[in-house]
Amino acid sequence: MAISSVRKVQIVCFALSHIPLAAVVSILAMDGLRGDLGIILTTLLATVVTAVLLIVYLGRALGSGSDLQGQGSASAFSAGAAE
Repeated sequence: MAISSVRKVQIVCFALSHIPLAAVVSILAMDGLRGDLGIILTTLLATVVTAVLLIVYLGRALGSGSDLQGQGSASAFSAGAAE
């Protein structure tokens, strides 16, 4: 089964939204992670929420655009058939 272009965009955005987490962990890991777990977990939570919101938004925004085009052509066809 091929991955749709919308799904590819969602996967890339999911991966890119985790860059701040990687940056925070790498900076905090320089002197050890002792006492930094709260900051890391907060950053993880923020990136997960951001990623989920991006996936939902992109799915609706990119998916509904093609649905609206399909409905427009169907309604134009039915309006022409009614005349």
